[in-house]
Amino acid sequence: MIRQRTKFAASALALPLLVAFGARGEKLAFAPEDGTSLDKELSMEVSLYVEDLSMIVDGQDMGGMMMGELDEALSFNVLIGVTDEFVKSANGKPLELLRTYNELSAEGGTESERESADGFDELEDSTVSFKWNEEEGEYVKSFHESEGEEELLENLEVDMELLALLPDGEVSEGDTWEMDGSKALSLFAPGGFPSGGGEGDDEVMEIISQELESQFDEAFEDFSIECTYKGMQEDGENSYGEIAFEFEGEGAIDLSELLMQMIDLQAEGAEIEIDADITAGLDLTFKGLGTLLWDPKTGHLHTYEMSCEMTLLADVMAAIDVMGQSQEFEASAELSGSGAWTMTTGSGE
Repeated sequence: MIRQRTKFAASALALPLLVAFGARGEKLAFAPEDGTSLDKELSMEVSLYVEDLSMIVDGQDMGGMMMGELDEALSFNVLIGVTDEFVKSANGKPLELLRTYNELSAEGGTESERESADGFDELEDSTVSFKWNEEEGEYVKSFHESEGEEELLENLEVDMELLALLPDGEVSEGDTWEMDGSKALSLFAPGGFPSGGGEGDDEVMEIISQELESQFDEAFEDFSIECTYKGMQEDGENSYGEIAFEFEGEGAIDLSELLMQMIDLQAEGAEIEIDADITAGLDLTFKGLGTLLWDPKTGHLHTYEMSCEMTLLADVMAAIDVMGQSQEFEASAELSGSGAWTMTTGSGE
C-alpha cells in the first residue's frame, strides 16, 4: 500500500512537468555564437508601369505627348553580398558586428535602356563596424581598420536578419502575432542601402535617400503585418522554423522639401538664381506576403523571400522663376507594379 502511494505521489509530481514539456513551443531568437560569420546575398527586383500621366506646363497639356514614350516598364535591380561577423551579441540583438561588403550593384531604367547607379558600389571590399551604444540607444557606425567617407554609412542598418518578424517568446505551429508597423522599412531594405558619396548625381541620390528614409517610418506606423508560425521545416539534415507573413498598408510622403533641395543644388551648380514655390506629395499602397526561415540551432537567419504589389500616386504643383523667367507646372502620375526580394545565406552548408 505504501509503495502504491509512493508511485501515485511521484506521478502527481511529474504530471505538471510532463504537461509543461509537451506544451513547449519553438524559440526563434537571435543568438549566434560570438565570433561566428555568415555570408548573405540579398537581391531586389522592382518593376513599375506608368498607368496615367498628366502634365500641364504654362497651361499646355504635355501628358499625352509623354505617355507614348513610357510604354516600357521602369525596372530597378539591386544586389548586395556581405559577410557578417557576429563579434558579440546579447538580449536578442548584436552588440558588435562587422559587415564586409563583398558585392554591391544597382541599376535601373527602362527595359531597353538601363544604367548602373554611380556610387552604389563604393563600399565594396570595405568592412563596417556596428557597435551598440547603450547610453545613446543607437549603433555607432565606422570603418573597420580602414578609412572612407562617413556619408557612405549614414543609411546603413545593422539588422539584416529581419529581427522585427521574430516572436517575443516561444511559439507553436499556428500561432500568430503582429509585427511593429513602424519597422516595415526593414522588410524592403534589410541592412539599409549604401549612400552614394561625392558630388553631382551622387549628392542628389544622397538627398533623396535621407529625405525619404526620414519620413518612411512615420508614414507607415499603421502598416498591418501579420505573422504566422508554420512549424519546423526539414531540409536534409537541418530543420528551420518557418514564419509566414502578410502585409498591407498605405502612407503619404511629402516631397516638397526634397524637390526644393534639388532645385537649390541645381542653382548652386549652375551659379544662377532660382526662386521656386513647390507643393508635392507621394501616396503609396503596398500589399504582399513573404516567408522567413530561421535556423534555431545557430540563432540566425537562413533564408528570406518577399513579394508585393504596389501603387504610387504622385502630385506636383510648382511655380518657378529662373533669371526673371517664370513657369507654372502641374503634374500627376500613377504607377503600379510589383517587387520581389530574396536573401540567401551560408547557413546549413
